[in-house]
Amino acid sequence: MNAKRALIACVALVACSADDSVSTPDADASTMPDVAAESAPPVEGGACGMRGLPPMSRVGTDLIAAGKPFRFLGYDIWSETWPSQTNLPNDGNVKYYPSSVEKVETDFARAHALGLRAIRVFLNQSMVPYDANSDTFDWTSFDAVIAAAQKYALYLVVSLSDGNAYGEPAWETSPDGGSVVIKTRQWYAKDDAGTAPFERANQYPKSFVSWATLAATHVAGDGTIGWFELQNEPHTEEANGGCIEASPSGQEGAAEALRRFADVAGGAIKAADPCRLVSLATIATSGDCGSKDGTNTQCHALDASCTSDWEYVNSSAMIDVVCLHDYSYHYATDAKQTTQFYTGWTDENHVRLVEAQQLGKPLYVGEVGMYAPPSSATNCQAKGRVETYPAACSDRVACFGLKLGAMFGTPASGEVSLSGALVWQATSGTSGLEGDCFSIGPTDPMDALLAAHVP
Repeated sequence: MNAKRALIACVALVACSADDSVSTPDADASTMPDVAAESAPPVEGGACGMRGLPPMSRVGTDLIAAGKPFRFLGYDIWSETWPSQTNLPNDGNVKYYPSSVEKVETDFARAHALGLRAIRVFLNQSMVPYDANSDTFDWTSFDAVIAAAQKYALYLVVSLSDGNAYGEPAWETSPDGGSVVIKTRQWYAKDDAGTAPFERANQYPKSFVSWATLAATHVAGDGTIGWFELQNEPHTEEANGGCIEASPSGQEGAAEALRRFADVAGGAIKAADPCRLVSLATIATSGDCGSKDGTNTQCHALDASCTSDWEYVNSSAMIDVVCLHDYSYHYATDAKQTTQFYTGWTDENHVRLVEAQQLGKPLYVGEVGMYAPPSSATNCQAKGRVETYPAACSDRVACFGLKLGAMFGTPASGEVSLSGALVWQATSGTSGLEGDCFSIGPTDPMDALLAAHVP
């Protein structure tokens, strides 16, 4: 995801902290090769930037790499770290294939050739083989992903768990014993034991906090990891779909539980790797439980200065980079939304841009996607998962071009300048059956569009 190879050590840990006084050793990007040289295998521990790409830090609302502001465009290839078919989702409409060294090499070479600078991958605990006898995880597949990313000068955005059901054991997604396919508030909130389920081992060998600590320890000092996401699209709703905004008697409400998750889990990562940036990876839609907008939020009872639950949970000192996911293309047939979405941002995203500026933290789009054209995803078409494009643009490439132009344009007054975006999602095959209905295969004209919009 970026184009540099250097060994830059942080003389003091504070130099890589999330504080606005952060500074990164200057480096001339023009002296760095297009493809990073092979490095020694990852070694656990070490000061920040002792291996891999120049370490990522931030100064206010800017991400910094090699001493310069870092803006990026990249792909989501979330299953790149998954070494086997076990737990890979296949609902009859979409299919994911286990990764391999060859697949990673091909995918990352493709991204590099386009000039992309980042790849987002998932690293759920279920993705890494575990040996109960030795109580150890086998990081071989993940290490191969890191090595390929360094080779092709791509920063990795690594999501450590999923708020949804993919690859997660049943209890992890439904601690109340229900059939919901997302983690509920009960997974995040303290219970009668005085801790939350994410702090205890359940169906996984390790608690989430232990897992985050192990992952951070394993890559400590490797600048190729741009930042960790604590969780992909966290939700704190109830099993029945409701959202408890006010704190229940003796319990934590939606935003309060999510904020404590950010504090505790983010703190665990920084204890293991003080230089590492952390994101909560919220979807950031106005109705998303735990990160809502407006007056019907919990944050006002907890912090009178807050503007939304999203702002409140992301104000955690353990969160360095804030995130939103953008799939608002469904508004394409509405004239007002068409204007806002395709030539600017929706009202909703404008709020996030303003709040990120107020927080003084970089903002990135962790996922942005539109359905693939019907001809390339016939099963998706049969399920109604196809796009109806507005008059402003005729197909996915044209509409996405307007979207990217708006994303990386000049921000309005009071808005933060977007640091980057990751497009959901690149796949290795040409069939819409690989990946999901948003898939972008290697022959898709979307590749050329992204290459033309790299900031």
